[in-house]
Amino acid sequence: MAEEKKKKQTAEKPAKAARTTQADENIVLIGKKPVMNYVVACLTFFNSGAKKVVVKARGRAICRAVDTVDC
Repeated sequence: MAEEKKKKQTAEKPAKAARTTQADENIVLIGKKPVMNYVVACLTFFNSGAKKVVVKARGRAICRAVDTVDC
């Protein structure tokens, strides 16, 4: 019974890892740098062929993320 649980857990882990690697490629995390640094990062993703870029921020950086997307 314990062997069956191990098989199920190992079978699920690679599928989850494959999903996260695809999403992690196009994420721009916003911090304390100037807005144009993040705009350039987004443009770099788009020029490399990305169809979608995810911009993430927390707290005070949210206004900087909105400015990045607005540019």
